[in-house]
Amino acid sequence: GARWIDAEALARLLPPPVAIAAVGAALAAERAGAAEAPARVRVGAGGTLLLTMPAAGPDGLGVKVLTVAGGNRERGLPAIQGVMLVLDRAEGRLLGLLDGPRLTAIRTAALAGWATDRLARPSAAHLVVAGAGAQAADQIAAVCAVRPIRRLTLWNRTRAGAERLAERVAPDHPDLEIAVADALAAAARDADVVTLVTGAGDPLLGLADLPARCHVNAMGAHTPTTRELASDVVAAAAVYADTLAGCLREAGDLLIPIAEGRFGPERIRALADAGPSPQPLTVMKSVGSGVFDLACAAEALRRAETGA
Repeated sequence: GARWIDAEALARLLPPPVAIAAVGAALAAERAGAAEAPARVRVGAGGTLLLTMPAAGPDGLGVKVLTVAGGNRERGLPAIQGVMLVLDRAEGRLLGLLDGPRLTAIRTAALAGWATDRLARPSAAHLVVAGAGAQAADQIAAVCAVRPIRRLTLWNRTRAGAERLAERVAPDHPDLEIAVADALAAAARDADVVTLVTGAGDPLLGLADLPARCHVNAMGAHTPTTRELASDVVAAAAVYADTLAGCLREAGDLLIPIAEGRFGPERIRALADAGPSPQPLTVMKSVGSGVFDLACAAEALRRAETGA
């Protein structure tokens, strides 16, 4: 029968280096036309949104099904719930079901890890993270897996959220000097890597807030009208997209400066092609894709089968 992999098992089966390698393979497969994922489908009922994200690739077929229930915070339940299904490409049989939110957090962080590994300076030691939600801890682990991070500065819209995150990640990263910032702009001024994973609608950082040399992972905002970075950051940076089609459809971080005439779509580079950048400021914009979910899910199933 099909194997079930829960959130805890997923975290064990997909440590950052394994997840980063899986999304790297998926980036290459999509670039080569060997993997594809159509736009996600949304349908709503009773205040709950259902999202379905199908994908096909070298690993088979998959579909991630998530629900977003706005009222769940008051109920003390997670806002996002769901599951990933992985199916055999020859026979179409169901191979496994995996926890959807955990898989999403792991693959999203792995994209940031992959981009940071390709684009941040090798000696990067100061990581600034904006946002203290469900994805933040994985984001921290992924960057720490690829760079010698010694200082971690956390910022959140509510300071209490950042303080809770600091307590949660400290045991996993005993060597890190962890600080909580009241002002993101001040914290970012001496960052080597900045990861934004927030629900912000308006820019959190402008070009004046960043050092001349820095790598930014913009992982939050994924609608055409919301963004985490001001237009001047995007205009000044070497910009990489996790998927070109997805970012041109959904990423306000890029679509808004394009509409303003401050940035041209021809300047967006494919993350698959990222390497040491001649430009000191680099930005990776992610809106995600089922291709990455499928690659990570299939790798988790393989590792579960072999007892890894």
